[in-house]
Amino acid sequence: MITTAQYFSSVPDTSDVPTTHVANAEGLLDKVNTLLSVFVNDNQDFVVRMNSGYRTVAHNATVLGAAPNSKHTTGQAIDIGDSHARTLALWCLSNTGLLQTLGLYCEDMRATPTWVHFQSTPPVSRARFFIPTTDWAVKLAGKPLTEGGLHG
Repeated sequence: MITTAQYFSSVPDTSDVPTTHVANAEGLLDKVNTLLSVFVNDNQDFVVRMNSGYRTVAHNATVLGAAPNSKHTTGQAIDIGDSHARTLALWCLSNTGLLQTLGLYCEDMRATPTWVHFQSTPPVSRARFFIPTTDWAVKLAGKPLTEGGLHG
């Protein structure tokens, strides 16, 4: 699945990464890899691809749409590529119990059209599927997240 080396691949020298961020990432990857192993068992044709792992604060500032306080900068978030069919996103919506058991949270998949954002720390709202920004909150106001809503 996703290795620690892959997660930190954007950092030239991992000795510069705070040890707390490395520990956070190891915990996150344990959870995400457990989830992905169950998912891939159900969806054997799916190719697991990390879109974004650890980001330094400087790198995060260059990522379009990234939150300034992104959990990617503390080793607590990862983005996994998800095709236009949204196989992973739909599976997550149907398997919220496993997300809860593992202590994983996801950005509302309507805000992440080609990936699923997982994080190991709860958002302020404590919602399992959370709206990532004020702009998205306005756009999605009153529209609940549903499996049918991912495609339209």
